[in-house]
Amino acid sequence: MKEINRLQASWGAWSKTDLITTGTTVTVASAVSGSTITAIRGDSLSAALEDIGSLVGYSKVYFTVKGDKADADTSAIIQIEKTVGLKYINGAAATTAANGSITINDEATGDITVALDEAETAKLSPGGYQYDVQVVRMAGTVSTLTEGTFNVSADVTRAVT
Repeated sequence: MKEINRLQASWGAWSKTDLITTGTTVTVASAVSGSTITAIRGDSLSAALEDIGSLVGYSKVYFTVKGDKADADTSAIIQIEKTVGLKYINGAAATTAANGSITINDEATGDITVALDEAETAKLSPGGYQYDVQVVRMAGTVSTLTEGTFNVSADVTRAVT
């Protein structure tokens, strides 16, 4: 109890319940924080990106992750296209397109959810990468709507079966 009181005094006003868990439920923070997406290797990824810009009139929407922005798309760590699914993983053509997807939640504001199956995140090397979301419109214009950092954290447990 003295330790809790010392921590409260040094870190600000906490209630004692801030340090108590109930049951066995753990809530994991969103995969997105600001412009940073964090994936845990071997876990399913669902990253909600909101208010990135209008997607009205799109013909294609790309989510691409690269180690170096100058790399060719065929060398991408991850590339998902809205109408195709997962195109590239670790610089190779994806074998299961359905393992990656982009869902448009609000076309006008540009709310999307990027999903990647755990079988695909298991193939990623821990580290820091760059990502962007690019839209190709039916009129032929191309716009990068957002970009940021894509971090892959190593998982602790590797065998789950």
